Amino acid sequence: FLSWSNDSQYICTRNDSMPTVLWVWNIRQLELTAILVQKDPIRVVAWDPTCTRLVFCTGSTHLYMWTPSGAFCVHVPLPQFSITDLKWNSDGSCLLLKDKDTFCCAAVPLLPESSEYSSDE
Repeated sequence: FLSWSNDSQYICTRNDSMPTVLWVWNIRQLELTAILVQKDPIRVVAWDPTCTRLVFCTGSTHLYMWTPSGAFCVHVPLPQFSITDLKWNSDGSCLLLKDKDTFCCAAVPLLPESSEYSSDE
């Protein structure tokens, strides 16, 4: 798997031989920016269509996100809802999260870029 960010500064990659690991590469600086290691295999990865924000799922109740400022995880508080697929809307304000039988929409506000969240410290 290989996917460009909306600004073409980053590429994320996942190799089938290591399905629990996602690499994020900074193409302008030609360096590895982040390695995101999960307990379960990463199923779906999608860049926000409007900013440098990556979301991915592993078939669990958690939605994982990465920005250049850091990574975090959000628990979906629906009973027995496991995220198996996801899609951004065109303006990057909402995500469609799919389970095998149901779906939900999640409003996803943009986090302010701040040194408080910086992974460079």
